Amino acid sequence: MEYLLLGIFYFLRAYQFILVMYVLMTWFPNFRESQLFRLVARLAEPYLSRFRRLIPPIGMVDLSPLIGFLLLSFAISGFSRLLVSGTF
Repeated sequence: MEYLLLGIFYFLRAYQFILVMYVLMTWFPNFRESQLFRLVARLAEPYLSRFRRLIPPIGMVDLSPLIGFLLLSFAISGFSRLLVSGTF
């Protein structure tokens, strides 16, 4: 059970890194044509699109990454507390 929780924890941390990459790459228009951006976008967009349905972009400001980071941070925090406490 511990290995499963540890695997989920590392997956969530890696996904958080992918979201950071996605947000940073959207700030630079030249990256949007790159193969790396397309890969990162294919991984990040399904998660972020769920939040865009709840809160659509306001003008040029998209709040979906912020909400996505918050929820991922809560999940990572929960899994890390489970792993540290050993009660699962």
